[in-house]
Parts: sequence; C-alpha cells; structure tokens
Amino acid sequence: MLTPAKLFLKRLTAHGKFQWSVFRLVVDWIVALYFIVPALIVAGFQYHSWWSAAPVWIERIPYSIVVLVLYRVATMGTIRLFVEEADQLFLLQHPRWIPRLKQLGMAYSFLFHLTLSAAIIALLAPLLLVHYLLTPGQLVMLFLYLSVFRNLSAFLKHFLALRYVGWRFWLGSIGLQLAMSAVFVSTLLTTKFALFIWSGEIILFAYFTYLSMKFRLHLKGTFSRDIEHEQTQRLKFIALLLKGKVDKKPKKPRVKPFFFTNSNLIFKQRTAVNGLIELYLKSFVRNGIQIKLYLQFLAVGIGLLALPILPKTIKIILWLLLSAFFCNWLKAYWYDVIDSPFVQMFSWKDTDRQNAAQKGIFYVMLPGYSLLSLTLGLSSFSWVDTLGILFIGSLIVYIMTSIIVTWTFRKAMK
Repeated sequence: MLTPAKLFLKRLTAHGKFQWSVFRLVVDWIVALYFIVPALIVAGFQYHSWWSAAPVWIERIPYSIVVLVLYRVATMGTIRLFVEEADQLFLLQHPRWIPRLKQLGMAYSFLFHLTLSAAIIALLAPLLLVHYLLTPGQLVMLFLYLSVFRNLSAFLKHFLALRYVGWRFWLGSIGLQLAMSAVFVSTLLTTKFALFIWSGEIILFAYFTYLSMKFRLHLKGTFSRDIEHEQTQRLKFIALLLKGKVDKKPKKPRVKPFFFTNSNLIFKQRTAVNGLIELYLKSFVRNGIQIKLYLQFLAVGIGLLALPILPKTIKIILWLLLSAFFCNWLKAYWYDVIDSPFVQMFSWKDTDRQNAAQKGIFYVMLPGYSLLSLTLGLSSFSWVDTLGILFIGSLIVYIMTSIIVTWTFRKAMK
C-alpha cells in the first residue's frame, strides 16, 4: 500500500537516478578512469599530507578568506519539498498527504545540509587545525554553526522567493545577503574563540529553523510556486550544463564571414586530407560560438594555472588534464563538421578522415595550449624552463591528438 513515506522515497530515488543519468552524459567511464580517479588519488595524498604540515600556499590566505568561503557555502542551500503537478488531484482524496510529503522533504533538506556541512568542514579540517590553530571543540562548533546557518538561510531565501518577484525579490535578496553576511562574518572573525557566543547563536538559529519548518508546513496558497521551485531544482544541473547553449532568436545572416572572406586556399597541395583540414579550420574560425568557447576555455585555464596559491604539482596535473579536455572538445566539433550534409555528399577514405582529424585538431589546439604552457612556465618556473615547457606542450598536443583520434576511429570501426 502506498503511503506518503513510500511516495517520498520513490521520488527521492527517481531524482537520484535522474541526476546520475545526467552526470553519466557528461563524464563517461574513460574520463572517470583516466582523469577523475587519478585526480582523486593525488588529492587524497595531498589531503593526508596536510595533517602533518600545512601547504606553503596556505600562508598567503588569511582566515578571513576562509570565512568568506564558508559563508558562500552557508548561503547556497535550498529547500526541497518533492511535490509534483499531478499532486493537485491527490488533494481531493488525500488532503493529509501533501503536508506529510513536504515535511519529509524539509527533513531531507535538513539532513542534506548537515551532511554537506560535515563534508566541507572535514575537507578543511587539517588546514583549520594545523595552520589556523583551531581546537577540536572549535571545529565541532564551526560545523554546527555552519549547518544551522545553512538551513536557516535556505528557509529565509525560500520565503523571500514565495513573497516577492521581480525587482522586489532582488532588492530583498540583496538586503538579506547583507544582513546574513554581517552576522556570519562578524561571528566567525570577532568571536573566533568565544564558544559560548557560538553556542547561543546555534541554539537561536536552530529554534528559528524549527519555527520556519512549522510555518512553511502550514503555509497555504503556494502550490504553483512550489511546483515551479521543484522543477527548477530538478533541472538545475542540466541548466548549468546547457547554459548559453539554448537557441536564441535567429539573427540576420552575415553576408560575408570575418575570416576567409574570399575563401582562398590554405594548402597549395590539393589532397583529400588537406581538403578536410581546410574545411575544418575555416568552419571553426567562422563559427562565433566555437571561437567564444575557445576563448572562454583559455581564460579559465590561464586563470587556474596563474593562481599563485596552487603548488607546482597541482598545476602540472591540471595542465595535463586540460590537454585531454581541450582535445576532446575539438574532436566533438570535428564530427559536427564531418557529419554535415555537405561533407556526406562525398566519399572519403577512413585513412584520410583519420589523418585529417589528427592534423586539423592539432592545428586548432596548438596555439591555445601553447598559451596555457606559457602561463604555466611563467607562473611557476624560470625562463629557460618555460621554453622547455612550450616544447613539451607541443609534444603533448601531438600525442594527445594522435591517441584520442586513433582510439575514436578504432572504436567506430568495431
């Protein structure tokens, strides 16, 4: 027999399976096996070393920066109710089901915030204990404070979204953020060692959270807003992945492209391989979306590699990972070009397609990856070492394009 608890578990399981399916679309087993798993292993060794001695880069980060990061974590929470549009029919036959479902959803939100707060504090524990010299008791109090503050801020933001829309909502959000930041930051900075003040605020915030749960449970006339909120939360991961990829209002087509307006030949020798390479290069530089993504990728990569707080080992690992992601993205666009109706009108040998893919991706990837290599060298090594890194980076581009393109074509042939 179906009960509110069973219905909640069913929806929670379906939500988990949906998010997992979205994650698998982004990260396949090859990326997980060759990049994510090694990165986690290296991160595990780094984390273990932090318990013995704090890393050198942490000396440049004051405690106030850690407090701001924790505040950001504390205000990113939300409330899940797990109601659906079809539940309107249930209201006539089971009027007590919806409140029970919302109650279970709020309990799940509370446990989720508690677990996430514990994970964040556990991740920062060696730095907080070894470098910032917090005691174990202060660390526990920090965890409790972060947990109750995150729960209470989630309710406050939720009530604000239910009450206001448009500019009133944004104005209220700014005021709420200013008030919460003043309380959170001042407490963690000025009362770092006053456990009795922390205890008082934790009890007060927990009591306000309890009142918020009771008030939200008996709040009427919000069903349509609850449905909209749940749909947003369910599709939040997909919305993040598809950000900027939604088709917009079509613009007036440009008569001439910015580059290769006369469509002159790039290669003097006319072969099938050179023809495909030229088609790929011209298509890429004429595509505004691809150029924008290319520049965004470089901006993010250069920003990460230039961070002074990252150790050399982490930068080198990140540099190598960026080569794989860079090459895979350019490979995906290669298939968009090669599978276009115009190209499919002609018959191409598999060897020509493979050679053209390897060379075309190499030509597009080399300039951008050279900038990443230059950033790595200038930020962490000497000028002589930078020249060597540029040369090694060129070899990495060649090897990476050869491996990924060859593996892809072999997989397609099976």
